Amino acid sequence: MRNYRIAALPALLPAIVLLWVLPALDAQASVGSEAARRDYDRGNYAAALQKLQPLSEAGDAGAEVLLGTMYANGKGVPKDEAQAAAWFWKAAIVGNSDAQLALSAAYADGRGVAQSDDIANYWRWKVATAQLGTEKDKLDAELAKLAAPNNSKDSGPVLDPTHCQAPAYRRTGYGYRHSETLQILFLVDPAGKIMETSLLERSDWASLDHDFLVSYSKTCTFKPAMKNGKPVSGLYKLQASWSVEP
Repeated sequence: MRNYRIAALPALLPAIVLLWVLPALDAQASVGSEAARRDYDRGNYAAALQKLQPLSEAGDAGAEVLLGTMYANGKGVPKDEAQAAAWFWKAAIVGNSDAQLALSAAYADGRGVAQSDDIANYWRWKVATAQLGTEKDKLDAELAKLAAPNNSKDSGPVLDPTHCQAPAYRRTGYGYRHSETLQILFLVDPAGKIMETSLLERSDWASLDHDFLVSYSKTCTFKPAMKNGKPVSGLYKLQASWSVEP
């Protein structure tokens, strides 16, 4: 198995620059998030913060994005880009595209987090997978390219394949033979721990694909990527296959 790194991607999606712009809330935003947003728009930051804190602690993604934006801009709270990135992360991992774009911008510029093109590109790719049209196609094409290391001290994450375990599933008794190959993208931190996983390519058996993703996320182990002799975050693309028999 080989490791892959994403080449620098073109500016296909809008980034949040300088002042963190408050995005429109998701169509499924909670009533509480919408009320807090109205307070924020009126400049009533104390009221917005009072609503947002319990909602964010309870896992309301819309509230987490708005609270992160308040910390990023120093509106109603002391400016704290690290705290902003932490709230964006919580919303991003449950699929909030506004938070994913905010994280991409943060990692691209190193605001509140260690600068990482790989992580910035990862979150932009996550947003693109939820969209249709040529933008996703362009990002997929970039993802397929191998990026050569800048020097001998640079490398991507290194997988120990002996630890990756497939989930337990029924392999026989279907009356036909069939197999599929999945592509799983791992986001690996500087300690070699898996931060996030995504399916780049999937089969028609969504539940089995999900089981493979979960099992590999829990069992695969890595050595971290290296840049200039130091461990950094990086991306690893892995092919995993499943099959059923008659």
